[in-house]
Amino acid sequence: MSVYKRKSDGKWVYDFWRKGVRFCKPIENCGSKRAAEVVEREKKAETAQQLAATRESRPGAMTLSVAFDRFWSEVGDHYTGTYRKTVWTSLAWLLEELGSSTMIRNVGPSKISDAIARRRGQDVKPATVNRTVTEILRRIFIRAKKRWQQDVQDIDWADMMLDEPKERVRELRDHEEAAVFKNMRKDYLPIFAFYLAYGVRLSEAVGLRWRDIDWTAKTISILGKGDKVRVIPLTSEGIAILAPLQGHHAEFVFTYVGDRTRKNPRSGKTIAKGQRYPMTVSGVKSTWRRYGGSEAGLVDFRLHDIRHTTATRLLRETGNLRLVQKLLGHEEISTTTKYAHASDEDLRAGLESVKKSRSNSQKRKFKVAK
Repeated sequence: MSVYKRKSDGKWVYDFWRKGVRFCKPIENCGSKRAAEVVEREKKAETAQQLAATRESRPGAMTLSVAFDRFWSEVGDHYTGTYRKTVWTSLAWLLEELGSSTMIRNVGPSKISDAIARRRGQDVKPATVNRTVTEILRRIFIRAKKRWQQDVQDIDWADMMLDEPKERVRELRDHEEAAVFKNMRKDYLPIFAFYLAYGVRLSEAVGLRWRDIDWTAKTISILGKGDKVRVIPLTSEGIAILAPLQGHHAEFVFTYVGDRTRKNPRSGKTIAKGQRYPMTVSGVKSTWRRYGGSEAGLVDFRLHDIRHTTATRLLRETGNLRLVQKLLGHEEISTTTKYAHASDEDLRAGLESVKKSRSNSQKRKFKVAK
């Protein structure tokens, strides 16, 4: 109901709500509905100005700088590992993009969309944009409204999320595996063999130290994301890969041999020809580009697909998604389910098994009760 004529005395009345407050009052000396509607519009405009002035004068109204600082102290500072750093750098970037003095109530869909577009323009994946922009802002806005009693605009966060491409399915075939190891540089063979055998993250393999290997208990301690340690078994294949590397370096397991004497442009240290040095993630990736992948005849195969291959093979052999989760170090089983796909070979084997089962059942003889 907006304006109406009161039956008791015949006076016109305006009646509307703003911010949970009802404004209802009879209009003096008003002879028609049209005149009452004019008065109502004036009252609505006046009320809007009063509410805006109240918000401006309220001491608790937050700028983005204050909101981000409070979110960090209450939430972000309690994260650990790489995700803590991701949240910190994301907050700093958002603060620069949106303006530290901007009031949180003035940030709406348009400004958020602009920030998403600029982040996407930095040649990052949609999943990264969702994680470092949209999701973080969503958490802050929800907290600001529910915990800090701030006036924030209504945002359709689901609509703000970018579409993420479906997980690709690419597994290393046997002949491709043979081609990679045949073409690979010899001092890098062990780390690629370990990578394929255990499906660890590349950074986890590169950072493996001798103290992480318990030869007696036959276990390997892997330092994963968030500085969390998971223990995986040292299998006979693992022993065959790692044992010959003992004595190469006092601390690190995987090392490479300097192919020429040169100065490292980043560290400034001299790399001597014939000496062994701990591997780096960038060094392994560079070696893969030079000796693996397309150089070994592989088509549409990325280095990370080796980890995918290990997970797929383990799941195919065991049918146990929890085992795959433990090996890969996933906190959530939902992350591991992307490996629960069926390849053409899996489907073919399944159909052949069904056919064989049907053939056997047709040969059975059943006794019929008389």
